Amino acid sequence: MLLKSLSKHAKWSTGCALCILIFSFLVSRFWHPAYGFTSFLQMDVSSDPTKISAFKEVPVYIYKETGGYDGQYYAQIAYDPSLKSHELNAAMDSLPYRARRILPSILAYVFALGNPHWIVHVYCALNIIAWFILAYLVWRILYVDDLKSFIAWAGVLFSAGALASIRLALTDLIALCIIAGAMFSIERNKKSRSAYLFAAAGLCRETSLLSLSAYLDLKKNEPWFTFKRLLLATISILPLGLWLLYIRHQTGLIDSGIGNLSWPVTDYILKWNSTLDSLYTSKEYLLTLTSLLALIGLTTQAYYLFSKLEFSSMWWRLGITYSTFMLFLGKPVWEGFPGAAYRVLLPLTLAFNVIARRRKAGLLLLIVGNLGILSGLLNLKDVPYDNQELFSGKSHGTSSIIRLGVGFYGCEKSTRHTWTWCSGNGTLKMTSWAEKPTRVSTTKHEGELLLPAQNGTYDIIFSSDKPGVLESENKDARQLAFTLIDVKVDSVATP
Repeated sequence: MLLKSLSKHAKWSTGCALCILIFSFLVSRFWHPAYGFTSFLQMDVSSDPTKISAFKEVPVYIYKETGGYDGQYYAQIAYDPSLKSHELNAAMDSLPYRARRILPSILAYVFALGNPHWIVHVYCALNIIAWFILAYLVWRILYVDDLKSFIAWAGVLFSAGALASIRLALTDLIALCIIAGAMFSIERNKKSRSAYLFAAAGLCRETSLLSLSAYLDLKKNEPWFTFKRLLLATISILPLGLWLLYIRHQTGLIDSGIGNLSWPVTDYILKWNSTLDSLYTSKEYLLTLTSLLALIGLTTQAYYLFSKLEFSSMWWRLGITYSTFMLFLGKPVWEGFPGAAYRVLLPLTLAFNVIARRRKAGLLLLIVGNLGILSGLLNLKDVPYDNQELFSGKSHGTSSIIRLGVGFYGCEKSTRHTWTWCSGNGTLKMTSWAEKPTRVSTTKHEGELLLPAQNGTYDIIFSSDKPGVLESENKDARQLAFTLIDVKVDSVATP
């Protein structure tokens, strides 16, 4: 019997390992030799002129199209979590609002040891780290040993909200990870620890404090108000309260975010209408379809909790609190595909899957409730790619990127080499974040170019005294004069 049990756990542990490998592969595709994971910040050209000066000293990916998102703000706050820098106001859409979710920014600053070259990269990695910690915690909470519990585990980790938080470098997944740790602590009768964890979650996302409903375990003839509950609530709420007062002192403002709420159900219904309409009108059919499936899944989660009352369960209390909160979410939270609601309601997704697992709910319910997985995976589908990028890399603290300018025909690649053809006169544009002098060189091409140790963009001009030769007799044939093979940039040792 023991061997059979071990074999069962080994099978699902293998499935867990496979999911972790899939996640690692999907996320690793976003890694860039110079930019790291900064494409997650979703900083675009409209935000580029107002970014803080520290962001000009490190390589941060900038999207050419508009479409910036909130991760860029939290990453910039990480350079001065005290909020004293005057640059922050210009760089933010609303500093008082963004500063409320301060904990991930503080963690990035602390883990990077205050090094300005590391802070942004550490911040972008926080959600990835949180995903792995959450994977462990949820595995322990669910005690995965069959298909249904495995689906429940994957439903949390690959949900639309979880993977969107990673893709956009936001604070929601970090908050969920801490909430899961708090709930795990309560189950082990460590309520004092859970209160500190809830406090930390509140400093990641203020709505995390709705999770305090887990403490309302009212037994028969027991008063609602007790000193212990008051103490736990105070420990959980006080840090955010004090931080809000500090924000008010530092910025002179408090942004309540009340615009994110509305009358019950109204904007939820509008979300259904807009999603169904877009299914027939949108050119992004896959995006709209997966968003619809995610909405069906989220609705299923809330309906299941409303239809199966269980006041004695702290997981049900957590889930029903967020199910009720869902009805009050306003247009800014629902709009877009899939929308921010799936991130805001991540604790609902966690609670649903825990309850469904422990009640031994049917397989169909778990599948429908976790349809948001498809939307989650779609978040990690498209990786930013620049087909004009000839070289990118980092050498001894110097990050460099070389892009093709006029006169070159585009990048060509094999498994071992990268090259480009030139018509005779051409320009390469090199952007460098240099701590040391750099050397630009190529293979199979004589000569090298030395550049000083300074940040900036250089035009490197190439010319040939021999005319180019047409590569074929076709009308659109290229005129080829010479080729650059395996261009690279190295740091040069200083005496």
